[in-house]
Amino acid sequence: MLEQQFDSIISGCRSLFEKKMGDYGATWMFFRYESIADQLWIKIRRVRVLETNGGNALIPEGREEEFVGIINYAVIALMRLKMPELFPDGDRVMLDTALVENIGVEAASNAYAKIAEEAKALMIKKNHDYGDAWRSMDPVSITDQIIIKIYRIKNILKNGGKVSVSENIDAQLFDIINYSVFALIRAREGKENGERI
Repeated sequence: MLEQQFDSIISGCRSLFEKKMGDYGATWMFFRYESIADQLWIKIRRVRVLETNGGNALIPEGREEEFVGIINYAVIALMRLKMPELFPDGDRVMLDTALVENIGVEAASNAYAKIAEEAKALMIKKNHDYGDAWRSMDPVSITDQIIIKIYRIKNILKNGGKVSVSENIDAQLFDIINYSVFALIRAREGKENGERI
């Protein structure tokens, strides 16, 4: 069941990614890694604010939309890290803007799918070893795990991308995707059970 839940959530995230690609093109390729980390930070900070104030929002998007955005930005960062031949760094894109124009929706969506499959495979392994521990976590703990992972990325970037004994940026990003999927599963299940999300 978990695998189907993962697939359903990622399908929705990927669909939104494709629609935004259709509207804007691959303009996210201009981002530097620090900017992607900041986008992740802004979104998870808003989730925490909404959790703290009981979901009182002045704009219509709630926590679920923010988790979708977090997943998509984390996938984008991983596409950049793992497929630099297709998605070069932002400085190179600034020098040759045709790189953005040459990336079509289909190519980006296929790359997205590869990252999602890698995230899913990791999720299956970790869920096996940890035994569905995330299901008994308080939702705010999931948020805090994502906050920690994003802050780790920001620190790794400040250190020039180097770590001595810790997991690198890609490991943090995969965990961010999977924790966000868990948060969305919990939200869906809560709605099905009549809970206020």
